[in-house]
Amino acid sequence: SSPVALRAELIGNNTVQLTWEPPESPNGVIDGYQITYTGHEQSLIVSDGPFVKFISLSDRQPILIIDLIQGYIYDFKVRARNGAGYGTNNSILVAIPEAATTTTSARRLEEENYNT
Repeated sequence: SSPVALRAELIGNNTVQLTWEPPESPNGVIDGYQITYTGHEQSLIVSDGPFVKFISLSDRQPILIIDLIQGYIYDFKVRARNGAGYGTNNSILVAIPEAATTTTSARRLEEENYNT
């Protein structure tokens, strides 16, 4: 099964902190996790990635993904690995805000238009 309680928190302007809990039914002893992520402009014109990172169990959470591009939406996928191979992904989308060049009210309007 997939990792549970996957959470992503934006740290600063271009870093995401990922945390999760182990799968409820891991089908064996977990020896690590694979994080895959892709990003694209909110207009869906330009893509960035995919990028893959393997996290061994000796690595501590939270995991920081740095140097993300402002104005992009990233799709993060996390899956566990054991002797039988990889489990299923759990995923979460994160929008990295544009650089602070617009006023707060204009940014809120853009967010409302995006969410409708």
